[in-house]
Amino acid sequence: NGYRISSWRQPLYDRVCMTYTISGRKADRYFLGVLNMHGQPMRLEGVVEYENPQGQHLPLGLVYLPATLRIASVAFLGLTVAVASALSSSIRRGATALHMLLITCLWLKSAELTLK
Repeated sequence: NGYRISSWRQPLYDRVCMTYTISGRKADRYFLGVLNMHGQPMRLEGVVEYENPQGQHLPLGLVYLPATLRIASVAFLGLTVAVASALSSSIRRGATALHMLLITCLWLKSAELTLK
């Protein structure tokens, strides 16, 4: 039966170019279907996009990820400066190449978080 409950219907006779937005009140399951009632050959092209409220494209669980990455990047950069300054005051007491590797790793972690 082609008379199902639907939010939008459009006959496909030549070309259909459209944008249609559904604003759901809650998380739900939506179906996109094309019925070819006449059995005619057809070619379909299109894009379906899902977007969270306020235009968010991240899943709702990851909305605060960019801010979290910025904070973590600054924290690692601060730790890098603190370790480098602590080691620079104790160079005479035996800072080694391993200490420099530690500082380099902290700086690289800060750079990685900044670039994400």
